[in-house]
Amino acid sequence: MYKQVFESPMVRLMKEHGYEDAFSSGEELDRKIGKKTVVIYRYYDKADKLFGDGEALSIFEAAKQLGKLIENIRRELVDGQVVDSREFKVHLVAHSMGGLICRCLLQNKSVASEVIRQSVERVFTYATPHNGIEMAGLNVPAFVGLWDINNFNRKVMAKYLGLPPESTRVDTLGGHFDPDRFFCLVGTNHRDYEAAKGLSRMLAGEMSDGLVSIENASIQGAPRAFVYRSHSGSYGIVNSEEGYQNLVRFLFGDVRVDGVLA
Repeated sequence: MYKQVFESPMVRLMKEHGYEDAFSSGEELDRKIGKKTVVIYRYYDKADKLFGDGEALSIFEAAKQLGKLIENIRRELVDGQVVDSREFKVHLVAHSMGGLICRCLLQNKSVASEVIRQSVERVFTYATPHNGIEMAGLNVPAFVGLWDINNFNRKVMAKYLGLPPESTRVDTLGGHFDPDRFFCLVGTNHRDYEAAKGLSRMLAGEMSDGLVSIENASIQGAPRAFVYRSHSGSYGIVNSEEGYQNLVRFLFGDVRVDGVLA
C-alpha cells in the first residue's frame, strides 16, 4: 500500500523554492533574514495563558500587529541593504480568520500606513469566510461572543473591513487591493470536519467545508479554486497537496487560464 505523507506548506516552500524560516533556536527574527524568508504571524498566542494574557486579539488589533510585523521586516531588510525599498514585497498566506486579518490590514486605512499596504504583493487564503459564516442558513449574530464567532457577523465585518455599514455582502476588497492578486481556495468537503462533535458541519450544511459555506469563501472578482477538503482536521485544506499546488502556481506561476461556465 502506497502511503503519501504531506509535508507542511512551509517545509515545501523551503525545500522546493529556496525559502528559509525565521526561527533560530526557538526564537523568531533573532538573526539576519534574507529576501526569501517564511515568517509565521502567531496572532492567536495572546489568547493562550501560557504565551499571553488569555484574551484573544480583535481582528482590528491583530491586523495592526501584522502591519507592525511587516514594518519590522521591511526595516530589517531595507535598512540592512538586503533589498531596495522599492523592491520590498510580501506574500500573505492565511487560513480561515487569518484571511480576514489580512483584509483588515489592506482595507481599513486606520490599521497601517500606505507604505505597508503597498508592500503586500499577493494574498492567498485557505477557507476564509469572506462573506461571513452562516449556521442553519442564518448569518451568525453579532452578540454571540462564544469562540469569537461574532467576528463573522456581516455588520461587524463591514466595520473592521472599512466597508459601508449598510453592506449586505462583505466579500469585496472595496477598491483597496487588486482582486487579481488575491486568491481564494475553497473547501467543499463538509463530511470530515469534526469540530463541535459534528454540530458545525450539520449547521453549515452540505455546500460548505464544514464551517464556511462555499458561496461565502471567496472574494468578488478574485481567482479561486475548489478542492474536496474540509475546513481543518485530518482532511483539512491547508495541509493538502491540492492546496500547496494552487499556492505555488498563484505565487510563482507565469501562466493563467480563465474559464467561464455559462
